[in-house]
Amino acid sequence: MELIDFGQLAIGGVNLILLVLGWVEAAKRLGISGQGSFIMALVCGVLFAGLWQAMNTGLVPEVALPWIRVVIVGLGGGVAATGIYDIAKKVLVGAKTYADSILKLPETIEIAVPHVCDANCSAAPADETLDT
Repeated sequence: MELIDFGQLAIGGVNLILLVLGWVEAAKRLGISGQGSFIMALVCGVLFAGLWQAMNTGLVPEVALPWIRVVIVGLGGGVAATGIYDIAKKVLVGAKTYADSILKLPETIEIAVPHVCDANCSAAPADETLDT
């Protein structure tokens, strides 16, 4: 019996293990939790792995293969787009927090503004404070 290399478990270039993980995470964000997310992972894993095996053993008609790849790539693209959006949001917020902690910019900056006095001027104004 031949062992399956799970790193090669892909349809249309989409790794099925990552696809299952991504869709389960998406379902969790929609409110599925606990046993529901476990069952979803189990069902998706069985379906995708079974589909992969059927495609690689010739059980799926040749005419259906391109359409199956289109669906799998679409599912992968959808979950990847949401994941990339969330990761980018976390990275950008984290980068701003990190930059703020390193720079430690003051709340206000005091700047001495030179005062030009004319004939009606009695005294120079005090230093001004500008909010950042």
